[in-house]
Amino acid sequence: MKDLNRIEELLEKFYRGETSTGEEDILHGFFAGPDIPGHLRTEAELFGFFTMEKEISLTGEMERKLEKMIAGSDPAKLTLGTKWKYYWISGAAAVILILLGIFLDLQIRRNSPLEVRKDTYEDPYLAYAEAKKVLYMVSEKMNTGRKSLKNLEKLDAGVNYMHPVFSFGAGIQHLEHLSTIEKTRKLISK
Repeated sequence: MKDLNRIEELLEKFYRGETSTGEEDILHGFFAGPDIPGHLRTEAELFGFFTMEKEISLTGEMERKLEKMIAGSDPAKLTLGTKWKYYWISGAAAVILILLGIFLDLQIRRNSPLEVRKDTYEDPYLAYAEAKKVLYMVSEKMNTGRKSLKNLEKLDAGVNYMHPVFSFGAGIQHLEHLSTIEKTRKLISK
């Protein structure tokens, strides 16, 4: 029973991340044994998984392949020619993208059905008249949008009319004080 209390204390430390490697070895040893209480079965499975993961090791052949791959990808071994080859490839790709962009822009401009308006600034009176016409059009559209808001003004006026009703609740709270005064008057009169 004393051992079980010690194991439960170590488990609490383990879940908080405060155990040492020696204490973890004690936990691994306990959960590898046959006498595990029922309430600790899930922890036994967890520690069994940890033990199984420790036992899995790389074979010698796999280890050699990994070392060879790591040694082969040494960045210091890249030659000057290899580096320049990457620069040339990326530069050529950039030039191709720029030329493709210019070609597509020219095709779009050539086939565009949109007509560009001429500037009316040469005649200031005509420019003023055009600007005035556009501003009147914008004003008219905004006014038609505001017509539906007049109903909201009526609603707002109705809400303002109802403010005395809303303050009725505060008046009732003041009347509750009168009931306590009435109770005290009755108690005094007895």
